[in-house]
Amino acid sequence: MKFTTHFTFFSFILLSYIVQNLFLYPIESSLRSDEHTAIVSLLYLPHGMKVLYGIMLGPMSAGYIFLAQYVSFGWFFGFSTENLIGSILGCVSIILPIILLNASAKKDVFSAPVNYQMIKINVVWTLITLSLFTALLDSYLHMKLYFDVVDIDVFTYFIIGDFCGAIAIFMLFLFVYRPIMNKILLRK
Repeated sequence: MKFTTHFTFFSFILLSYIVQNLFLYPIESSLRSDEHTAIVSLLYLPHGMKVLYGIMLGPMSAGYIFLAQYVSFGWFFGFSTENLIGSILGCVSIILPIILLNASAKKDVFSAPVNYQMIKINVVWTLITLSLFTALLDSYLHMKLYFDVVDIDVFTYFIIGDFCGAIAIFMLFLFVYRPIMNKILLRK
């Protein structure tokens, strides 16, 4: 792949973190009154981008996910060892389910789960399955890292926000991004 392609993948996922922190968190904080507004979102777009990248690129998406998460968390919360570990856990929570999904389908474990030339699996089913599995794993790992006690309310918020973010990103990709790119690139 060209450098511009790598940069584009990195930019889109970084943009999701920026939109989340600068726009969605403040909006949710003004609308919600629970004590968890500062740490969880009911629509976490970066998780949706991570799942979408995992489906499209497979384990190769780990570099983009790690770098975007590390840079954005460093930018908004400060660069630290905890940030580094959190970024690694964010990658593991996406890549491990993809490897397991590929292995269960008897595919190359390092390939993308969806092959657009030979689609043999349902993309929506793959998205939902990966979204739920990765939301559970990501939420659990980050709860263990950032909080002393696993609070079931916060855990639930994490899962809901991650899953809703994945569905929202998939809808944006399907109904906004893809038609625009088809018009630009394919002139359809």
